[in-house]
Amino acid sequence: PLALVAMLASVVGAFVYLRIVVTMYGGGESATPDDGAVPVDLATRAVLALVVSAIVLIGILPGVVLDFARDATLLLVGAR
Repeated sequence: PLALVAMLASVVGAFVYLRIVVTMYGGGESATPDDGAVPVDLATRAVLALVVSAIVLIGILPGVVLDFARDATLLLVGAR
């Protein structure tokens, strides 16, 4: 009986996820026309640029961030 429940759950799960994949890649009719462009305001662009720059900087110079984290930890813990 438990194996039957597991098989039924697998079929339901596969149906749900495959329906998502078909909706994403299968085309079909869309509720809104899609020209590929997503409107983004200036504040969102600025935040995205800041975050991407920080991620790239951390990737290039991880030592600076690690040193800062170590010093902050020592300061918070109170180690001398």
